[in-house]
Amino acid sequence: MSRELLKLKFQGDFSAVSHIVQEWLKKRPDNKELEVLTKYLTNSYIYVNALEMQIDEANLRMDKLIQTRDKALELADEYKQFYEKLQKEKI
Repeated sequence: MSRELLKLKFQGDFSAVSHIVQEWLKKRPDNKELEVLTKYLTNSYIYVNALEMQIDEANLRMDKLIQTRDKALELADEYKQFYEKLQKEKI
């Protein structure tokens, strides 16, 4: 399954669980276990989103590195062609 589909599945599952917990909290607002569960769910959501941001940043950096490498290879090829041309002109 692609990363985007997994992300959508996580969002949907998390929304469903959050809705259930919110309904339970409305019925039992003094339930400490539900309050703790809400805190754990919130922490999990923040953690997953932080990982997503790190992955996105890593992908951007990789793209930039690939572009830099490609430019360097093009430049190296240009220098090689120029060098070969100079070598032919000397003869």
